[in-house]
Amino acid sequence: MNAAAWIGLVLALMVLAACNRHTAPPAAAADSLQARPTREAWGVRLAVNDDDRLRVRMEAAYMATFDADTLVHVLSADTSGGRVHADLFDEAGQPSATLTADTLRYYERDRRFTATGNVVVETAEGRRLETATLTWLEADRRVTAP
Repeated sequence: MNAAAWIGLVLALMVLAACNRHTAPPAAAADSLQARPTREAWGVRLAVNDDDRLRVRMEAAYMATFDADTLVHVLSADTSGGRVHADLFDEAGQPSATLTADTLRYYERDRRFTATGNVVVETAEGRRLETATLTWLEADRRVTAP
């Protein structure tokens, strides 16, 4: 093999080595939304603020954003058993509760959250709620669960 062929082979191997594979997005990300998200991200932290006060801080292995009728962010756990985690804060900016779930949808324009799959909420006072699904209306600070 001549020098040019070696250089081409080395460059091709370097390009292949630099490629980074992400795991496939969880199937729950696209349920009832358009087929493809407009944005995707892995290892996500998303904060929701209200008048410069932190209201919710969310962390997930994967997030898909859909520009549907309302802007929807779908945060999903990874396939290795990780969970979506959200910290909720009160009017004074103090931690008020934590939420974990398999999937968390944030409907940005409606300020509505829907958590599904092994949902657990623990308040700062030590109360605990376990349910399959939960909806939280940020504007009303109201939670509903079946």
